[in-house]
Amino acid sequence: MDKFAEHEIPKAVIVAGNGESLSQIDYRLLPKNYDVFRCNQFYFEERYFLGNKIKAVFFTPGVFLEQYYTLYHLKRNNEYFVDNVILSSFNHPTVDLEKSQKIQALFIDVINGYEKYLSKLTAFDVYLRYKELYENQRITSGVYMCAVAIAMGYTDIYLTGIDFYQASEENYAFDNKKPNIIRLLPDFRKEKTLFSYHSKDIDLEALSFLQQHYHVNFYSISPMSPLSKHFPIPTVEDDCETTFVAPLKENYINDILLPPHFVYEKLGTIVSKKSRFHSNLIVRLIRDLLKLPSALKHYLKEK
Repeated sequence: MDKFAEHEIPKAVIVAGNGESLSQIDYRLLPKNYDVFRCNQFYFEERYFLGNKIKAVFFTPGVFLEQYYTLYHLKRNNEYFVDNVILSSFNHPTVDLEKSQKIQALFIDVINGYEKYLSKLTAFDVYLRYKELYENQRITSGVYMCAVAIAMGYTDIYLTGIDFYQASEENYAFDNKKPNIIRLLPDFRKEKTLFSYHSKDIDLEALSFLQQHYHVNFYSISPMSPLSKHFPIPTVEDDCETTFVAPLKENYINDILLPPHFVYEKLGTIVSKKSRFHSNLIVRLIRDLLKLPSALKHYLKEK
């Protein structure tokens, strides 16, 4: 269910990627009234860097099945309280259109980020489609969240964890090399995870496009982030002091959860053992039929 209403949208939102700067937030820079957007494997974090109340969480289509299942358990364990689940869809025929449609048919409580929000930003939508088709470039989840925030009506957007894969040798604010996520996305096994269609240039260009076309403000709340070279750091009030330390999590889910095997069979993602056995019988039958003329000829010769 879409729990957003136009009159409920405050002026500010914190858009948090999962880059290293997420763990380097200067909490004096946070606005007084804000919502929080998180994405993908945010729950891997060892500390509640932005608390456990989330206005919207964004998941990409590729591993949405597993993310939705994981989120169910996160909420059941009271690890996080999430108002809205948004599918980070581009509705692009060469990227995710068919998969997004299937997800929408299965999960009726999920908001299609493209249909509900991104499609409202026509100029940006056209820009993204050109970049995808002709230049093989695609924005990361952090920038996608910014675009959705703008379509919702937020005007002041505070950024953290969007580091263009450059902050240091570590891409993430947490250990992301967990068994299940590597099983689903083998690229996470690499020292630095960077998909060919993501880059600093496309993210920066897209953020600038959004800022200029839709007249919004971007701020960096992690001064050590590479993002701070391109967008201002909020002013700290003279009397603003904080000793806040993000609380450690205990007994928490720190890897994506895999649904039971039968779920994949039901969705046709994999072939069941019974189907494989049946297929093997057919293969053997065809093989035996192909051998029949030769065997018959050999038999007649012996006669």
